[in-house]
Amino acid sequence: MFQFMRKLAASATGVSEDPQQFMPQTFEEAVNWLCNKVEPDTIRDPFFHFSGGMHTRNTLSLWDKESPLHKHMVERFGLCHADDMSMLISGAADAKKNGVEYDIDSDIERCKNHWINMGYDPKTMEKRSR
Repeated sequence: MFQFMRKLAASATGVSEDPQQFMPQTFEEAVNWLCNKVEPDTIRDPFFHFSGGMHTRNTLSLWDKESPLHKHMVERFGLCHADDMSMLISGAADAKKNGVEYDIDSDIERCKNHWINMGYDPKTMEKRSR
């Protein structure tokens, strides 16, 4: 896990002076970005979400509603919460790194149902009337 964090930190600070030059702007670019940063078993580590996942959400500006990647993810998947976005990216990267299928539709549906059941619109996070 710590090797992953060092590798991510080095890439995030040493790639370019203009972060927009290397920032993924699509889901596929984000998956490839993460695949290039982690070992196959790293994403499966239960603590990845809290350390590597947090770093991924922050580095990829998934909390920034104006970032190209955030806008792309909302438009494509109908989810605006950064945790959901990073879960999809991590899940797809895990599958790609480990040569397995990824049922992204199931994860999207689960996230949407969670927010709807909590009373929020998953695309906007606005409180829904019941």
